[in-house]
Amino acid sequence: MFIGEYDHKIDSKNRLSIPRKFRDVLKEGDEVSGFYITRGLDQCLFLFTASQWNEVTTTLRQRAFTDSASRRFERLFFSNASFCELDGQGRILIPEKLKDVASLEKNVTLVGVYSRVEVWSRSRWRAVQQADTGEYESLAEQLF
Repeated sequence: MFIGEYDHKIDSKNRLSIPRKFRDVLKEGDEVSGFYITRGLDQCLFLFTASQWNEVTTTLRQRAFTDSASRRFERLFFSNASFCELDGQGRILIPEKLKDVASLEKNVTLVGVYSRVEVWSRSRWRAVQQADTGEYESLAEQLF
């Protein structure tokens, strides 16, 4: 399970160091040493382990290809996806097009959200976090 928040930097070669706690979760559940990365929601990127990626794709396969919304979402989701292998120093390479989609610059925040990791522009994450903090109780009431 991915939890926590970590501030990191993307280097000049678009490499991002993955926090050790997230790498440890990756080692626990998957034989593959890396993440599937794709466009997320709310202007961030999603990182999935191989097993989590399989769960997401299984869910999407259950949608009818005749459904227009499903087709449009799948095109955006899969056309932007790629597999990023961890290098020897625990870094992944962020594809330029995904970096642009999420408006990522040097300073980023990685957020563990149970089954995935989200990569945010640090300034965007701070704004989202501040906006959502005031709604924490009402969100909890709606969900529980």
